[in-house]
Amino acid sequence: MKFTLKQKDLTLSSKALAKTLNRHPHLPVLAGIYLKTNKDSLELTTTDLTAGVKVKIPAQIEEEGETVVNGKIFLETVGFFDQEETKFSLKEKELLLNNGADKVLIPLIAQDYPDFSLSKKEGEEINLDFWETIQKKVAFTASSDQTRPALTGVLFTGEGNLLQTVCTDGFRLTVLSQELSDQFFHEKNLILSARAINDVVALLQNFEEEKVSFIYDEAGAQIFFTNNSFTYFTKLINSNYPPFEKIIPLEFITRVKADRLDLIKNLNKATIFARTSNNVVKLEIKDKKIHFLANSLGDGVFESEQELIEQSGESLKIAFNIRYLLDFLSLATNDVINLGFNSHDKPVLITDPGNNKWQYVVMPFKPKG
Repeated sequence: MKFTLKQKDLTLSSKALAKTLNRHPHLPVLAGIYLKTNKDSLELTTTDLTAGVKVKIPAQIEEEGETVVNGKIFLETVGFFDQEETKFSLKEKELLLNNGADKVLIPLIAQDYPDFSLSKKEGEEINLDFWETIQKKVAFTASSDQTRPALTGVLFTGEGNLLQTVCTDGFRLTVLSQELSDQFFHEKNLILSARAINDVVALLQNFEEEKVSFIYDEAGAQIFFTNNSFTYFTKLINSNYPPFEKIIPLEFITRVKADRLDLIKNLNKATIFARTSNNVVKLEIKDKKIHFLANSLGDGVFESEQELIEQSGESLKIAFNIRYLLDFLSLATNDVINLGFNSHDKPVLITDPGNNKWQYVVMPFKPKG
């Protein structure tokens, strides 16, 4: 096995490979990167068995072959190479890399690598901006709790040309409805990990690609994303998604319209005084105003008021985790934000008037006792 690569191609691909390299695996081979020559290219693969990345780099091949090397050392090594070309040659138990004056020997991992094969089914080509929208407006509410796998993913559920993408961590819920020109997601209920969506967006941006083919392998319960630069696979989350429709309130006893930027400003102020009290802000909606109160032992007290643009219905007192409010408000684009309330312990619906297909539901903070 002997070949030469352009260092710029190797550097670009290393960023992709790092996404699914398992640095502390239960199987030693998963800490490796699989290298395989193929006529005029080098194929590199990493996987943690849940997800994987495969990239191809143009190469000058002198001798073909395949091997698995220590992934962490490989990625750190190619990161400091600064000459135009890197030469590779396989020794008995090591891979030799030459870049300018630098010579590095990386140990091999002597085990079969669990390679993944691309499904031969045809996929649906989907633009980067679709995946960026899902990442930005939906996937941010995913949970990191691996004991509840469904909540770490985004639900894709389609009916006709209407696609709903749904995400919840149990404390807030995002629903984005979109009309698509095709029925690719028709009658499918797929739960795709938020991690996979973040990875695919990063890969597309990294390789400056605008499109990727989305291939659903029903038999393998997995998804492939592929284009000329990379192939990414991810296992679907095999779990029942909670009945999210029941969480979205349809009627309200109190409705308000508020200036979004003023609301962000006041919540950011409150954050300073809520750090040691579960990051909670108490709100009172009364007389066309929102009153803010945040306090915690030793940090002091913050109070302020904001005039509302509109208020209808009853006065109300309610408390929230500030971050849950700021996460949505910072993503919304309209100057005005709509909020619908029912009581101090019921879900609140927040919407951006500039996008009525995007709903955000947040649970109030319930003090103990």
